[in-house]
Amino acid sequence: MRPSSPCLRHLTQLSFDVVNAMIDYRNSTGTKTIMEADAAQLSQTCGLNAAGREAHAAEGHLTLNDMKLLRHKDMTDATKRTNQLPLNRGGARTGQMHVRKLESLVWWLNDEKRRDIETDAAQFATDECDKCVNKREIDQQSEKIDTEVTKPGKLVPEKWIEWEQRFENCLNSLSGITGVPLNHMVRHEPGTIETEEEQLIYGAVLNGNAFKQDNKRVYGYLKDCVADAYEWVKKFNNTNNGRQAMFALRLHYNGPGETEKRIATAERTVKDIFYRSEDRLNFEVHITKLHERHKTESHTIPKFLIRTTENSA
Repeated sequence: MRPSSPCLRHLTQLSFDVVNAMIDYRNSTGTKTIMEADAAQLSQTCGLNAAGREAHAAEGHLTLNDMKLLRHKDMTDATKRTNQLPLNRGGARTGQMHVRKLESLVWWLNDEKRRDIETDAAQFATDECDKCVNKREIDQQSEKIDTEVTKPGKLVPEKWIEWEQRFENCLNSLSGITGVPLNHMVRHEPGTIETEEEQLIYGAVLNGNAFKQDNKRVYGYLKDCVADAYEWVKKFNNTNNGRQAMFALRLHYNGPGETEKRIATAERTVKDIFYRSEDRLNFEVHITKLHERHKTESHTIPKFLIRTTENSA
């Protein structure tokens, strides 16, 4: 049994006394910690009054950059602490709806960061704040859903086109470190970006610690699938560079040699089938095989791949 320690209790009480003395000194001298203008504007949008802003400033929420470092839980914990402190000791009453808006502010700042958008405090007006409350809740619910991921299976050279699509779909159902779908790691050259999901995928930065972790994860998935195609990705073993490994596969399997092989295989398949009746060959199967041949012949190497493979991270 652990003996009680009068000395330990004394030190604990002493630490509380020191903190209280510092608060009393701040209050007696009128010293205040002030937020920068942008941070104060955002906090005010969330419903904080002057006392609330001062209390959060005392928590270290002084600038936009400070707030970008927060997680949702950090903001929740901070408001609990300021609510528990007496008003004359730097406390402030923060209501439940204000807490939700402050948490949505943290979500918005992190969302701007992962989209690589320069933060403009003026954009977080009341309407945007309300929208972010709902968006954050949707994000939370999405994290709780245990999605059954359909694996792409082993790569068969003759079925490269179908396998590539299955692999991208698999990555799209998985979230990266920052919450962006993992298929942003192997994204194609963008066309017209219209949806929010496309903005998220093509706005995600391809550098930094989160990128390195996501890149390593993608390489792990890819390595499990390549089988006989391992020769084309093994040079990325030391770096675990999933992005470059995928581009290497695309460069090879979308190249002239492999494309011609697939076209030849597709042509032989079409020659071997002839629709006579539903009993001999289902019409849907016949059309599907013709469609696969057309897709094979029209699928050529994207010009950007050579450039991307040479220059990307």
